[in-house]
Amino acid sequence: MPSKVFLQSLQSKLKGGNIRSIHLNALPGRLATRFDLKQFDVIEEGLAHSFLGTLLSKSNFEFKVSFDKIDLNKTNAETQKKLGVIAKRLNTIIIENEDYYKEHGIKTLGFGYPVLIKRSSKDPAKIIKAPLFIWPLEAVKSKNKVNEWSFLRNKLIQPNGKIADADIHSVSINEVLLSFIKGEDNITLPHLTNEALEDALIDRKELVDACAEVLQSLNANSKEDILKTLNRNFEIPVNVLPDAAQIDAIANNTAYIHFGGVFGLFRTQKESIITDITKLLDRFDEFEFDDLKVENLSTTPFSAVPTDPSQQAIISTLGMDANQIIQGPPGTGKSQSLTALITNALANGLKCLVVCEKKTALDVIKTNIERANTEMGALVGVIDDVNDDREAIIDSVRDRQNGIPFSISLRQAQNQYDTLKSQLKESATAINTQHKALAKTIYGDKMWSQIVGRYLALKKKYPELPLKNVLATRDFRFAEDESELDAILTLLKRGNNLFNQSNNVHSVFQSLTDDLFADQAVGTARVKIEDFSAYALQQIPALETNIQALQVSGKQWADVFLNGMPDVIRQELNLHLAFCIGDRLNADPLPNSFIQEQKIEQLVTALQTLLFKAQKMRQQYDDALQHHYNSYYSDLSKALSIYLAYADDTIARYGNSLLDNSRGAKFKTSLLSIFSGKYKQIKQNRLELRSRITQVRAAHLQRSYIEHQYNDHTETTDLNTYLVNVKELHLKTESWAKAYPETISNFLSNINEHHFHADLDSLKAEVNPLLQQFHSLKQTIITDYGVVPVTPVPDINALIIAVPYLVEKLNDQRKHFNTFRGQWDNRSKSYQKLADTFKDIESNRRAGTITNGLFAPYSSLQAALGVCDKIKGTATVFHEHLNDFRVYHEWKSFFLGLDKSQQALLTIISSHIEGEWAAAFECWYLFWILSLNEPPHLPKDDYELQQYKQRKEAFKSAQLNSIIARWTERQAASVRDFKAKGQAVNSLFNKKGTKGMRRNSLRTIVKRAFELFTDFFPVLLLNPSVCSSILPLEEGIFDLVIFDEASQLRLEDTYAALIRGKAKIVSGDKHQMAPSSYFEGSGALLDPVDEESEDSDEEASAERSALQATHLNLADSESLLAYAVDKGFIESYLKVHYRSQHPYLIDFSNHAFYGNRLMPVPAKEDYIPIEYLQVDGLYEGQVNKQEARRVVALLQQIMKDAKGEIPSVGVATFNIYQRNLILEELSYERQVDPTFDSLMAKAEDSFFVKNLENIQGDERDIIILSTTFGRKANGSFSQSFGPIIQGKGHRMLNVIITRARSKVYLCTSFPQEYVSLYPQLIQQKGNKGRGIMYAYLTYAKAVSERNEELRQGILQLLRQYCSDKHYDTTEISLGSESPFEDEVYERLAQHIGADRIVQQHSVGGFRIDMVIKRKGSQIPLIALECDGAKYHNSPEAYAWDGFRQEQLERYGFIFYRIWSTKWWDAADRELELLLDFIYQQDATMATVPNHTSLQSEN
Repeated sequence: MPSKVFLQSLQSKLKGGNIRSIHLNALPGRLATRFDLKQFDVIEEGLAHSFLGTLLSKSNFEFKVSFDKIDLNKTNAETQKKLGVIAKRLNTIIIENEDYYKEHGIKTLGFGYPVLIKRSSKDPAKIIKAPLFIWPLEAVKSKNKVNEWSFLRNKLIQPNGKIADADIHSVSINEVLLSFIKGEDNITLPHLTNEALEDALIDRKELVDACAEVLQSLNANSKEDILKTLNRNFEIPVNVLPDAAQIDAIANNTAYIHFGGVFGLFRTQKESIITDITKLLDRFDEFEFDDLKVENLSTTPFSAVPTDPSQQAIISTLGMDANQIIQGPPGTGKSQSLTALITNALANGLKCLVVCEKKTALDVIKTNIERANTEMGALVGVIDDVNDDREAIIDSVRDRQNGIPFSISLRQAQNQYDTLKSQLKESATAINTQHKALAKTIYGDKMWSQIVGRYLALKKKYPELPLKNVLATRDFRFAEDESELDAILTLLKRGNNLFNQSNNVHSVFQSLTDDLFADQAVGTARVKIEDFSAYALQQIPALETNIQALQVSGKQWADVFLNGMPDVIRQELNLHLAFCIGDRLNADPLPNSFIQEQKIEQLVTALQTLLFKAQKMRQQYDDALQHHYNSYYSDLSKALSIYLAYADDTIARYGNSLLDNSRGAKFKTSLLSIFSGKYKQIKQNRLELRSRITQVRAAHLQRSYIEHQYNDHTETTDLNTYLVNVKELHLKTESWAKAYPETISNFLSNINEHHFHADLDSLKAEVNPLLQQFHSLKQTIITDYGVVPVTPVPDINALIIAVPYLVEKLNDQRKHFNTFRGQWDNRSKSYQKLADTFKDIESNRRAGTITNGLFAPYSSLQAALGVCDKIKGTATVFHEHLNDFRVYHEWKSFFLGLDKSQQALLTIISSHIEGEWAAAFECWYLFWILSLNEPPHLPKDDYELQQYKQRKEAFKSAQLNSIIARWTERQAASVRDFKAKGQAVNSLFNKKGTKGMRRNSLRTIVKRAFELFTDFFPVLLLNPSVCSSILPLEEGIFDLVIFDEASQLRLEDTYAALIRGKAKIVSGDKHQMAPSSYFEGSGALLDPVDEESEDSDEEASAERSALQATHLNLADSESLLAYAVDKGFIESYLKVHYRSQHPYLIDFSNHAFYGNRLMPVPAKEDYIPIEYLQVDGLYEGQVNKQEARRVVALLQQIMKDAKGEIPSVGVATFNIYQRNLILEELSYERQVDPTFDSLMAKAEDSFFVKNLENIQGDERDIIILSTTFGRKANGSFSQSFGPIIQGKGHRMLNVIITRARSKVYLCTSFPQEYVSLYPQLIQQKGNKGRGIMYAYLTYAKAVSERNEELRQGILQLLRQYCSDKHYDTTEISLGSESPFEDEVYERLAQHIGADRIVQQHSVGGFRIDMVIKRKGSQIPLIALECDGAKYHNSPEAYAWDGFRQEQLERYGFIFYRIWSTKWWDAADRELELLLDFIYQQDATMATVPNHTSLQSEN
């Protein structure tokens, strides 16, 4: 935050500056732009009095001054000298006045009269010499006469050269004087009445009265006395203005009037600015200053005004930081940037204040805005003079107060704008995302396209991807370990080298064990190999004999053993027989049980089971038969016994009468039974003796074994008949019982299904299965083993006999297996002894085990013999190649020192790759890096670029529509609000005051209706004085305050304006000129003293407190731009240089002052842009006539050679006197050459002649430089070139050499022996002083003579000593070498030839990845871009791509974009498409004549 010390310092500088100005120090002294009225009398006696009389009597006049009446023959030398000085002064005043008008739009020539002389009351050492009144004048030099001038009052020069009356300009009182007296003595001097000032005429009486009132206010005298003195003094002829020493000698504390006058340039009075600073001090606590809170002022970085990316970046930055600096080197479009900023601000509804000292700069911005949109231009108010510009402001508001018709509503316009703004941002984000993807490192420090290029370069060596489906990706970390690839490649290169050296002996020593190389010296290992070889060759013969014996014995045993053996057993044993005879030693162990052995065992078991079942069944049959017969006998015997017992018991009880079964006996018994229980029982018993036979019969008839006839079915009178029959059966039964055992034996003797007891069917069912099973087993045994039963087996009894025989025979067959096992065991032991022998050879006591795989398991005795042969051969080869063992030892030691994964990798690669391992692996590895790590947003075509371009076009009109709609609506609302308060717009913005009412000044209008005014003019373009004059001193009343040409704005002049803005934009160039005396009134001296000093700026030496020093240092900033830098405003840099149509015009400044960060646009044609003309004229009287005449001659040539439109031309000189001389010479030539005069008339304002101090901001097609200085008549050469070599004078050089658009003609008289000293001078003091000026002269000569080597050498030197090297150059390095580009180049060159392709082609400030020349010529035709420009770190990357292409296409290039995303996996297809495009362009261009419109610089 600034302190009061800071503000007081600014106030002091403002007042001090005023004291030095013509307003408070009117003495001409040695200043060339001031002229003492009394000097008129030198020309003609009484001419001064005549002028004064005309001035006080006429409000408009033309007063001529001419040397025509002077007879120089009668004039002495001193008078002639005075006349020369008069002419020089008058010419200088006129030229300076005209130049100032061209830049600021204000004529400042005036006449100050009379002069108040007063010693300062606060600083008696200072004496004020101030004119009381100032008459605005115009002056012109005669075109027809050399020394004739006209002073005009309220007259103007018409285009035809005639003089006519002009608007009346009133006399002005010296406001600076009034303010100074008020500030020093608190005395308010009386003003003249409005009537006196407005009639533009002050007569003698009014003048004397005004002087009297002033003196009365300052002194103690009475007005009457003062008037007497003044009237008396006024009658005295006009006096010469005394010099400062004379005044200092006589001046006391009493103010007095000197009736002398001075012609001079009364430039901007700063009283309004001083007043603002005073108010800031008085109201200090009301202001927040640096603490003012500023909201985001920009919602989009886009503007309807065309911008390049660096300009667009400034708009973007405004949205992030409110305080900005635009560093805009010459020709980089500062005004365009400000126009875009303003347009963007208007779109956001912001109000802008633009402050600049030069009206020309303000007009450029106004014109730019009008060019973008006429209606938007109406929103811009330019006020450089509060009086002259009032009418245009008033008319504009009055015309627009009722609104302007607009096709769409504010809402529609805003919606369209918001939509397109969002879409444009979306496109920009998409393109930036693509650039970030390109910039992203995907492996190590390598970006996508770099890896693609490397991959393609490697891939072309192979028809297919090497190691594809050989290596496993899971074994590698890829992007997870960015050091992996380098480590593996280093490994592979080393391994590949060692492998190749030892490859011819790999087969010799490959069987050596790894242990032989672990920590084993070559010599030690070699001794072991020799020991092994000797022992092996010694042991092998005996081993071979043993093996052969085993082979013979094995075959002999097998022949005997297999003889007579059943086939099935032989077949099974044959599977294992090879081991026993030595044909297969690695056989599986014998099974615990052979299949046939198991089968025999199963058969034996089955037979034994069958025998058991048969025996069991026979026994069951026997038991069943016994039971069967015994049961029958038992049942029958029991039934008989029961019956007979009953009969015997009944007879014994009742007697034999019981047996009487006659009729009578039966009757008797029946009768008696009625009465007697006995007879009743007898009757019952008789019945039962017959009936009970049924029970006997039932038991008997169970079987049919006993024949018997019963009689119980017949009636008998004697019941004994029944009893006898039963007893007979009893006897038969007993007889049968004795015979049935024989029956049983008969059944058992032949047990088969045909001879079996009929009642034993359950057992009978078992017979046949048993016999069938036996026959099945028998058949198997017979078939497999040839064993046949001795007798047939028809029944169970024969089966029981045959089974034991078969079991015995089968057991005999089982013995073969045991015999085989015995042989197997014996052979195993023999084989083990054989293996032990091999092992003994392999690991002999002296050498140890040194081979691996040489003693590999052998599968047979024959193979064992082969191992013997191999061992013998290996041992022999070892011995023969021991001299080659060292290289193999190095390879093997290296290999074994690797970890398992590395060994595996080398093993795989060595077996699949014959050439370079590292290249093959890198190709494979990069393929997977690309496959696994492809960024998702890599560009694949230019769709997003085209989309952005289309949306940008639509956005432009949408933003302009939004601006017009928004501000039209705001104006209408402001008018409504104003009228609602009972006020009329026309009354406030009145054109003429009504009767008794004055016109409202702009200050009054702004004060009464600031919001209304700024709604109609949301953009105000003002100079600092007008700003303080008409705008209220309120903090942040504008959203945005912009300062143009800030390097030439004094801080004290602009700080008050700075306060009025929220966001602050300071635009300038720190390498251009700082404020000079030119802007206060020319400080050019008539007779400057030659000074050769190149010292830098002085440093303050006063002792101050740290805080005071900080604030005072800020207040002492050389310019507003320097202040902003010191305050830490965010700096943005414009990068694209548009002005120079040939890069050589800006290259010098670019390298010397800007760190080579500027991007010049390409040259449209090849020509010499700087012509160096060594004039060698004499430097006399501060001019060089020869150079002046050469300049005019050049101008004549340029004008007459012009074809069509006349080029704009500017002439720049190193002092104002050379400028004046050139104008005089030019005037003379125009008089004598009508054709030339006509051409110059057509040129009008496009031509100027200026000195180096006031050329900043100008540009012309052609600039002619006159360096002015040269040898003097005595041959001496003074290196005192004035400000251009002093302090920061190199900025002047930077300005003066960068004004040309097309060409520079350098006319110089500097001796070459001095100019050639530039290298030493630059090495001593850097890029400044004489060194940098001499370097430019040499550079110009090199360009003129096409000495490219010298030109480049100078640029290299300048770049080395450039102090401004901190800029980020990544964005202006438009194209960088990459493996991808190289690969495209090589593939393309194979088809169209390398001579047609140029890599990294420079054109202007642009570099193109590749350029395809037109077929059969050297003219660039096609611009090949690989993945687009490399703006990866720039927020404006999206804009650079389109901008760059647009610029290059403008110069004739045809663009073709190549995308690495497509090339890396389909290079052949993409190459074919590219070739098709080239051939198509070749065919098209074959019909077009060759031309040389494209300029290339390398």
